[in-house]
Amino acid sequence: MQTAQERRRVHNLFAQKPAVAVSAQDLIKLRDLYERGLVRQALDLALTLGPLPAWTGARAQIMAGRVAGNLGAPRLGRWLHFRAYRSAPQDAQAQAYFAATVLEQRGPLAAWKLLRLLEEGPGEDEASRDGRQYLRCLRARVFALMRDFERAEEWLKRAEQIDPLSPWLWTERAHLFELEDRYEEGLAAARHSLELRAWYRPGVQSTAHFLQLLDRDDEALELLEAAAQRFESVPVLTQLAILQIDLEKFSNAHVSLDAIAALSPILEEDYTEWLTIQRAQVAYYCGEFDAAARFARQTDYAYFQKFADRISQPGAARRRVKLSVNFVRQHHQTCAPATLTAISNFWNLPAEHLAVAEIICYDGTPAHSERHWAEQNGWIAREFTVTWEAAVVLLNRGVPFTLVTAEATSAHLQAVIGYDDLRGTLIIRDPYQYYAGEAVAEAFLQHYRARGPRGMALVPKAQAHLLDDLDLPDAALFDRLHALQRALFQHQRAEAQIVFQQMEADGPKHRLTLSAKRSLASYDQNTPALLACLNELLEQFPDDGTSQLAKLSCLRELSRREDRLSLLEKLCAEPEADPVFWQEFAQELRADAREHEAAAHWLRRALRFRPTDAINLGGFADLLWLQRDFEQAVEMYRFAACLDDKKEQPARSYFSAARHLKQTQQALQFLQQRFERFGGKSGWPAIT
Repeated sequence: MQTAQERRRVHNLFAQKPAVAVSAQDLIKLRDLYERGLVRQALDLALTLGPLPAWTGARAQIMAGRVAGNLGAPRLGRWLHFRAYRSAPQDAQAQAYFAATVLEQRGPLAAWKLLRLLEEGPGEDEASRDGRQYLRCLRARVFALMRDFERAEEWLKRAEQIDPLSPWLWTERAHLFELEDRYEEGLAAARHSLELRAWYRPGVQSTAHFLQLLDRDDEALELLEAAAQRFESVPVLTQLAILQIDLEKFSNAHVSLDAIAALSPILEEDYTEWLTIQRAQVAYYCGEFDAAARFARQTDYAYFQKFADRISQPGAARRRVKLSVNFVRQHHQTCAPATLTAISNFWNLPAEHLAVAEIICYDGTPAHSERHWAEQNGWIAREFTVTWEAAVVLLNRGVPFTLVTAEATSAHLQAVIGYDDLRGTLIIRDPYQYYAGEAVAEAFLQHYRARGPRGMALVPKAQAHLLDDLDLPDAALFDRLHALQRALFQHQRAEAQIVFQQMEADGPKHRLTLSAKRSLASYDQNTPALLACLNELLEQFPDDGTSQLAKLSCLRELSRREDRLSLLEKLCAEPEADPVFWQEFAQELRADAREHEAAAHWLRRALRFRPTDAINLGGFADLLWLQRDFEQAVEMYRFAACLDDKKEQPARSYFSAARHLKQTQQALQFLQQRFERFGGKSGWPAIT
């Protein structure tokens, strides 16, 4: 941890800002140290020249920003890169680092708009060539984040033309492979960067990242430990410390966290806060409650203040259970198969993630499909409403369970694999994040109460006794809801009605009974009945975004525009409004040409929060089309079709717009590739 004296010294250095011109010779020395991973030595040399914010010259400011970013001062690094672009907007390297800052801070859509305006700067020196290659890699990354992998590959090939032996190019290719769910190929690309340049720091971190994605943590740990001995890099030490914590190597993590504090005299406030929290948690895991409380009280978070009070009480003791459920990385929209596979592996009944996805997934996974797959493959499945008490009982018996977290426009399946009673947390294995996370149970369960949240315990039939004597919350109603949904899936409407009547007799106002009622109304396409059911649900859960969104859809179908506008105005005025309601409001206003400016305002606001949301992009494309900005509109339509690749409307909108601009062949190729990917699962891509 920095001492107050060290912090004052650095503050005073940075506060004095006479202009500092850095010589070419000094820049060469700095770059050499930086490329060798000796970033603290680079900082020490840099500070002898003058405070970093006072540096002038684009190339010097870029180097200063890179040094700052690798020593826990990313805000300073971004500011320096912005200044470099302001001072030399035609310089390719300054353009690239500024575009990278925009991508990091504002997302791929803002970066795409900027990159459209930039012309690669001139110059044949090494920095200019690196800058042009970086710009092309950034264009590839933006398209990849929009899931337009065809154009991402095109830009990587253009980047390769500048320098095919660039190790950075191969870390970018690895990132593209990751977004395409091609993790083994991503690892190979990351390792190739190390073949091109031994101990290339971004290549080391990328390689470790892919090893973790592939659940090869021991190899990742060995690589990062070796890198930490060689490099002076806060990002490397951070990656190592987090992995050590996840593997419960707490003493080693303690050393790594101390090394971060000792390495950088310019750690920014956010990084210092993160470091303090990690030190509090590591001390707690090591049983050093006094040290943990001391660190916890240094943070500004109310939770950690309460945590410090709890562990400071005389006789405080903890019970922590964490089951060995290994990480299985999901692919795009396959959280359910990945989580089911992870739990299957825990019980030594291995399942293959992609094989499960092939059976139960297309554009997400219905809840009844998860349970049906389990019961057809030798499992006893018990759905229930997750409570702290139920979670503790199951986990004490060694039974992990799935958990659904549902927001207004999405749902995500994860596994609960443990708890910590003194911290009051549930330990959760997310199939997208290779580190197990912890959620404060009371606030977490309250937030998702409109959906239960729904849990599902799975045990092999041979272990059925682990569930037989448990009275899990709402389990009987969940059994009936599952039976009803399976009956509707098989178009057995009469059987579903019988099940619903049983549920209504047992709990007419229970949210699961109302959910069953909603399923029947949706199946019947009975919009008035569906609206009435949603109103009942909203009486119990007025803040439930999913029900509010469904209600808006009903009002549209019933042509009740004034009611819809009134509800949207109310929802958009809420301080914690979900951005989807801004998008819905914009869609409603767009129908009136006099309201186009207001519609654009709400769409831009929604896109700032969710720049890769296909519905937002499609709505923005519609507005651009009405304003006759056809070229930008067709790009937005294509982005929407790539991001929501299993929906037909975005694909059709893109094709129609592309034909208008005489890009028919390109659009047909897009549809053909889409059919080749998804035609085996659904007939709709062929029809489109």
